[in-house]
Amino acid sequence: FNIVAGAAASIEFCQQPGDGVSMESLGNQPCLAIRDAVGNLVSTSYTVTLSLYQGTGALYGTLSKTTNGGWANFTDISVDLIGSKQLSAVTNVGGLSTVSSAFNIVAGAAARLLFVTQPTKSSPVNVAFATQPMVRAEDAGGNLAIGYSGAVTMVLSTGTGALAGTVTVNAVAGFADFAGAGLKVNTAGTGKMVDATATGLTAARSATFDITAAPLTLTFTTKPANTTSMTSLSAAVTIYMNGVKQTSATSTISLAMTSGTGTLTGTTTVNAVAGVATFSGLKVDLAGTKVITATLLDVTASPYSCTFTVTVGAASKLVFATSPPNPSIVGVAFNPQPVVQVTDLGGNIVTSPQYTVAIALYSGTGTLGGTKSMKTTSGIANFVGKGMSISATGDKVLRATATGLTAGTSAVFTVTAARRLMAETEAVELEVVDNGSNGTDGFLSF
Repeated sequence: FNIVAGAAASIEFCQQPGDGVSMESLGNQPCLAIRDAVGNLVSTSYTVTLSLYQGTGALYGTLSKTTNGGWANFTDISVDLIGSKQLSAVTNVGGLSTVSSAFNIVAGAAARLLFVTQPTKSSPVNVAFATQPMVRAEDAGGNLAIGYSGAVTMVLSTGTGALAGTVTVNAVAGFADFAGAGLKVNTAGTGKMVDATATGLTAARSATFDITAAPLTLTFTTKPANTTSMTSLSAAVTIYMNGVKQTSATSTISLAMTSGTGTLTGTTTVNAVAGVATFSGLKVDLAGTKVITATLLDVTASPYSCTFTVTVGAASKLVFATSPPNPSIVGVAFNPQPVVQVTDLGGNIVTSPQYTVAIALYSGTGTLGGTKSMKTTSGIANFVGKGMSISATGDKVLRATATGLTAGTSAVFTVTAARRLMAETEAVELEVVDNGSNGTDGFLSF
């Protein structure tokens, strides 16, 4: 006679799952048997389904098998996340179930990169991201590839401009940390992205970020040198943005003297070439400390200033500091008398050496009388008390000369004839009063 297996009463792991590597088939694939109450294999077909009973992650492979002679053999089961796991097996009929013994999953080889820290969402042009990116290497299951130490390189993948800074770092324990790398982008724009790349690994792409335009600044890359009055000066002003020279800038830059006396002459407004405005042939007349300020005329930027000193130049000319009064009277000494200064080209008084200054009638008729020649004292010939006068009426101009200097002329003045004073006699009558101002009926006539 023949004895067959009874009804299915239990399911058991006849081979427990073995330890494995993330996303790789387990070293020992699970095998299950369905038995009756006394342990005989049940030949009736059942479907056995595996699931992850304990531990994180997901189970991969063919998770359901139909029994054959009571056996369910699994061949391609794998788990993504690392750690200790257990499987459960459940039949489709009868609700039989069992749980495996524990097994362990470890990380696999590095397969891809992932951003764990994104670049700052918005940064100015040429300013390092306030938050520098960090990426990690992962195996195929998304576990940290802690053993990875390869080189990771950042590249600007979306948007215009160039990525600057230390763009390549080596991973340490699976992490490539760009803190301190100074990554920045040199062109403004929105929606930029960077890719993290490494040989043999799938690249990672960052979230989008924006680069905003920064204000322009000016700097005197060539400052005016200390010099003498009316001597040519040179200057160069460079346009920067966040410390980077703007080689494409062609803005108009103007120079002005914003402190100190005198006048700045020459070409004071020029267009920048490759970010640099070059000035030449500038001159300042009066001596002293000056401040010159550069200003962008067509773009908003803060003015920039520098200081230099102008000193008195060599003696060049004579200047009438005081001309004869207008009008003057014929034959009468001028009041005031002429004062003549020795100056440089800019009009600054030159105190030495001493010069002999002679004054003569330059325009108009008559004779110039008085003392007409004297030596300078500290650059000044003051003819006070020298009694200079003109013998004829009319418009006149005086001329001052000294050896080696350009002559100076006075202002035009007019000499007029002497005025006669005419005495006119008028009758005057005075009333005589007492001490109390009372009339006494007396009068005095003149």
